[in-house]
Amino acid sequence: MSNQLTILGCGSAKPTKTNSPSSQIVELSDKQFLVDAGEGAQITMQRMGVHTNRLDHIFLSHLHGDHCFGLLGLLSTWGMTGRTRSICIHAHADLEKLLTPLLDYFCRELPYEVRF
Repeated sequence: MSNQLTILGCGSAKPTKTNSPSSQIVELSDKQFLVDAGEGAQITMQRMGVHTNRLDHIFLSHLHGDHCFGLLGLLSTWGMTGRTRSICIHAHADLEKLLTPLLDYFCRELPYEVRF
């Protein structure tokens, strides 16, 4: 498999009909990495036919909303659709403080582990 970069979004902090907030899929050999998870990232993935069955790592460049507001929805969707592989999130340490209570409330029974 070749290396590939798929830009899901690179617009500003405000989503528009034609631009989505920051989110990219990097494919290296047989692995996928998500860089940022802006709002609507999973919808753009579906629209572009991007499958994330090899995605085990998410990197958030920083904790501005346009780079991370799509993360909770993505994690929740994976739980509802049967994902069992663990996911490792690489981000500023504050993300764990912010995201853990939301996961505990909205995604209590995820069938996979979220590691920070």
